[in-house]
Amino acid sequence: MKNFRKTSAHFFPLALIISLFLLRGCGSDDVVNPPNPNEEELITTLIINLTDSVTLAQTSFQFDDPDGEGGNPPTRFDTILIGANRTYFAQIILLNKSVTPVDTISNEVLEEGADHQFFFTTTDVSTVISYADADINGNPIGLETLWRDGAASNGNILVVLKHQPGTKAPAPGNPAIGETDVQVDFITRVQ
Repeated sequence: MKNFRKTSAHFFPLALIISLFLLRGCGSDDVVNPPNPNEEELITTLIINLTDSVTLAQTSFQFDDPDGEGGNPPTRFDTILIGANRTYFAQIILLNKSVTPVDTISNEVLEEGADHQFFFTTTDVSTVISYADADINGNPIGLETLWRDGAASNGNILVVLKHQPGTKAPAPGNPAIGETDVQVDFITRVQ
């Protein structure tokens, strides 16, 4: 018993010194917090650039919500106006304008294509949208699409970007899985 106490008595100060040294080595200045690769980015702007496949005329339609979801209403929400019986090459650009310089979020979506997919739902409008890009697995992303318009019609095109890390389904994809990064329902007129 005496030996145990003696050993404990000598061990305690040594353990305390080692503990203090280790704690000092792990001070807040030495802690490195790696960035979360799946951290949500603020998307303030969604732009759809359309190029007529015949005339090569270009038009852009934009949705701007500077403070993101909730809060103040959007400052710009274009109606998509497109020609009947036409085909368009479409490109989506996502921006975060709340930072300087402006952050092009669509670059990150492209880089993480295997975890992202745009979904398009048309309602009462004669537009058929097909994918023109793919991720490293051959599954669609949707930053580039082909829009084929039929007869004149009025309706909506819902554009939804899903973040689906590790759960992205093979083509044509599954809009029911993952988290929604952006969702905009554009009023659309095919004229």
